[in-house]
Amino acid sequence: MLDPAIVAEALRQRPEMVHVILTGRNAHPLLVELADTVTEMREVKHAYQKGILAQRGIEY
Repeated sequence: MLDPAIVAEALRQRPEMVHVILTGRNAHPLLVELADTVTEMREVKHAYQKGILAQRGIEY
C-alpha cells in the first residue's frame, strides 16, 4: 500500500536506536534486504478448524 522506496528511505533516516516493526505479507525485496530480522509465519493447525472460536488473550 506504500511505496517501498519511500518506506526504505524513512527506515534509513531513522535514529539508530529506534526500532521499527513492519507487518504484512509479501514484503518487498528492498524492505527484506534492509531488515535485521524477517519472520514468515504460517498456520499448520488451528483450533478454529474444530469449531473453537477465537479466544481473548490468544487470537485477540
